[in-house]
Amino acid sequence: MSDVRKWYIGVYGGEAQARTCSPHPNEVIRDCEGDTFVLSRDYMAREAELKEGIAKHWQVICDQRAKIDALQQRLTAADERADTATSLIQRIVANFDSEIECHEDVEPNDLEHDQVLIEMREFLSPKDTEWRMNPCRNGHRDVGAAGGVAHCYTCDEKLTAANTREAFEQWNATHPAT
Repeated sequence: MSDVRKWYIGVYGGEAQARTCSPHPNEVIRDCEGDTFVLSRDYMAREAELKEGIAKHWQVICDQRAKIDALQQRLTAADERADTATSLIQRIVANFDSEIECHEDVEPNDLEHDQVLIEMREFLSPKDTEWRMNPCRNGHRDVGAAGGVAHCYTCDEKLTAANTREAFEQWNATHPAT
């Protein structure tokens, strides 16, 4: 990295001089005395280095954002597939239950069929609902809580509390389930 030096212009010892300045307080000419300037070639070289560094960092940020966006799209697609699968299972179970109610003589007699229905009912009533968060005010379901903050990954809605459990509980209290 190039070094941009500060120069002093002024009278020193009765003579007009141009000297490099020193930031050290014990030096004869310090950077706080007289008028100072930098050479344009030094300034332009340093400016070019800084711009190059900024451009590299900006590219890294853009690359990371693109990766995040791609992962978010995959997650959203997976969530939609899970929601669709849940909806289909709910419809199958509801249709089968209504068949049994309407036709009293219909009894499931296939053990595999019975097992599938049992597993679908278990799937529809998960045991891990304790930490299930309601959607944000905009209806986004991509929400989470960590470090005392409950937030929406899509629209950046946030709620801060003393700890994660409180943030989670406050979020669900202020955001109705849909």
